[in-house]
Amino acid sequence: LLKAAHNASLYDIPKDKLVFVQCNSIFILKYCYKNGDFVLDQPTTTLPRHMPPPVMPTTHAGYPVGGLDLLPRHIDLAFFDPPWGGIDYEILGKNGYDLEKNMKIQVDPTPCEEVYEGDGDGVG
Repeated sequence: LLKAAHNASLYDIPKDKLVFVQCNSIFILKYCYKNGDFVLDQPTTTLPRHMPPPVMPTTHAGYPVGGLDLLPRHIDLAFFDPPWGGIDYEILGKNGYDLEKNMKIQVDPTPCEEVYEGDGDGVG
């Protein structure tokens, strides 16, 4: 995320238009927003079984970087980026990682709250 913030600064993206959040993107899509409005803090009967751990907020290159507490109350657009090289990159290393073999997106009809247990990166 720090590298992404650095790159954003190179392109002069306004500092108030971009926030970098360390969290599982499926969690954010499923629990944090409805029609662009933040809803994680609203009463609901479908709370997630596992909440992402807190992330110490910081600022890098003028951009906020942190966890769920940095999410804006309304969004018009969200960009989700998988970890560089995929979630197994750190385990397999740069010479053992094969994008075609290791970066698979499994389609499962089971609702997210039944299968969400984080993405294995220690973030959520």
